[in-house]
Amino acid sequence: MKKIYTCFTCGFPFAVDEKDVPAECPACGSPKSQYLEEPWNGSIEARRIHVDFPVPDPDWDPMDIRFHHPKHFKPQSMQGRIRRFVLPYDDAEKTRKFYAEAMDWDIINVENTDPANPLMYCATGPGNANWEPSVPSFGYGFLKSKASGHAVQQASFVVEIDNMEETLENVVKYGGEVLSEKYEAAGNTYVMIKDSEGNILYLWETPADMDWSLPEALYLSKRPEKIEPYVSTALADPNRYPGRAPKKYPKKDLHGRLRFITYSYLDYERWHKFVVNVFGWDMFELPEAAGGQPKGSASPTLLIATGPSYETYEGATPGHMNAMCHKADGELEPIVCMLEIDMWKPLEDTLKMMESKGAVLVDGIPEETEGWTSSAYVNDPSGNRLYLWKCPTSRTWEEPEAAYDQE
Repeated sequence: MKKIYTCFTCGFPFAVDEKDVPAECPACGSPKSQYLEEPWNGSIEARRIHVDFPVPDPDWDPMDIRFHHPKHFKPQSMQGRIRRFVLPYDDAEKTRKFYAEAMDWDIINVENTDPANPLMYCATGPGNANWEPSVPSFGYGFLKSKASGHAVQQASFVVEIDNMEETLENVVKYGGEVLSEKYEAAGNTYVMIKDSEGNILYLWETPADMDWSLPEALYLSKRPEKIEPYVSTALADPNRYPGRAPKKYPKKDLHGRLRFITYSYLDYERWHKFVVNVFGWDMFELPEAAGGQPKGSASPTLLIATGPSYETYEGATPGHMNAMCHKADGELEPIVCMLEIDMWKPLEDTLKMMESKGAVLVDGIPEETEGWTSSAYVNDPSGNRLYLWKCPTSRTWEEPEAAYDQE
């Protein structure tokens, strides 16, 4: 018999047949003795049991990876937020066509870019006129030519930081390496680094004239009261490039949104010290039921808040992506972008559509399941690995990350 279970520790509700109840909460890893149960009544949103969510503990040890509410991130600071993905490409038009048609992205060339090897900027979901996301917990990013300056040959991501000089000192102090001088791109200042494990990343220094009233600059650490897109104070200016806002995403679905960055470490203790001290990230050990390692493993899989987030480690404010990191299986693994795909269509149909647009299936078409694990890996036309995740149609629409454009 199907029932609704709500975890008393973290407040996470889920619905499964009672014979398939996980031994640990899929969200926080608490034992099933912490579950409160009620009959299935047609939808999770109609449940009667609601649990108060945990709140941030100002005295929490940042090195403690037991489940906890993400910390309060500092106001008027963008330090550590993963703000952009970077996907390198071989062929500009083939790549643009793939992501526009297969993932429904809105893609523009960055102003004054090299027309032969353009730097392309991508809206992957609802956004404001300043081309920043208007909904939490997904990100915009770049398609960058492998032949361009300051290029990567594998996927990467951009971390925004407050002060470049101070951050670079900490990069070296905690085992990383500075790979480039400061350089300008699309009106912003960047530096390329290697983290303590060898992952190549970009640092972006917050502009001195940052408008702290913008949605992407907020510092909430709880669920927003309104579950709808944020409206930016940066109004559309027809004289400002590109002269329009991103297209609307009115479908009640999250297909194409780039939701998380997933990557790997070689030495857990070294990596953990690096990201806590350089970026200020907060994290907890992902439960085995949610794809993590057995509790207490020396090589845990971490779910990471890189900026303001609420108790499920989904972003509470728009403009940044959270991340997952796991122990590499041997050599350091390429960074992988996790995208949500159509929840209303069979997984097989979506994968076949993507294959027809140029994707390469990594392990064929997997069997679709009833739970939260319907997923697949594909490579894009340039060989970038994408992790595609299909949310079940039983998802609730109470969470901020589920907002969409309602016209």
